Amino acid sequence: TEHFFTPPLLYWSKRLQLRPEVAGATLLAIGNGAPDLSDAMAAANAEDLPLALSELLGSNAFCLTCTVSACVMARLMRPAAARQEMAFDRGRFIESLAWYSIGLMTLLMVLSDAKVTPQEAILLPLVYCGYVVRLLHSMPSAVPDPTAQAILGRALETNYGSSTDGARSSGHDPRLRASSSSSSSVGDDTGDAEG
Repeated sequence: TEHFFTPPLLYWSKRLQLRPEVAGATLLAIGNGAPDLSDAMAAANAEDLPLALSELLGSNAFCLTCTVSACVMARLMRPAAARQEMAFDRGRFIESLAWYSIGLMTLLMVLSDAKVTPQEAILLPLVYCGYVVRLLHSMPSAVPDPTAQAILGRALETNYGSSTDGARSSGHDPRLRASSSSSSSVGDDTGDAEG
């Protein structure tokens, strides 16, 4: 993930001027959810709905408990002087948890009669779409958060050596940096490669 998932996520977040909350709820969620979707589809094709649900709910429970705990512990283990300022809005966090709870309650409602109709199945993606729309409209898009932009700039600097456009020169893979810099085919100012 260090070379093939995180760098494109950082690049597209900056390129699309997405706030961290929006990038996490869209790009990161889709990237993290793709393997789960594949596993759930395989279980559904085998007509094993309990396996699909337990995998999805288990991976979410793991992310909410173990992954969050590991992130907090890793941050706290760093020396105080080396810690970056943390951009955190309690109201947005509580709103995200409320939407997550709505999603779980919708899932419980859909599965309560042990039958899932197409109309019920469409409710869950609609809850997610409602969350993303609310997230987009609840945050100013024209005014970037300076703390979040600084953190993103440092992450791009670490991965690419340039906080403004390093991802373009490396093709999203830091191992390609040397070969792309020696190549005569260089991208223009918009990030599109020629040839």
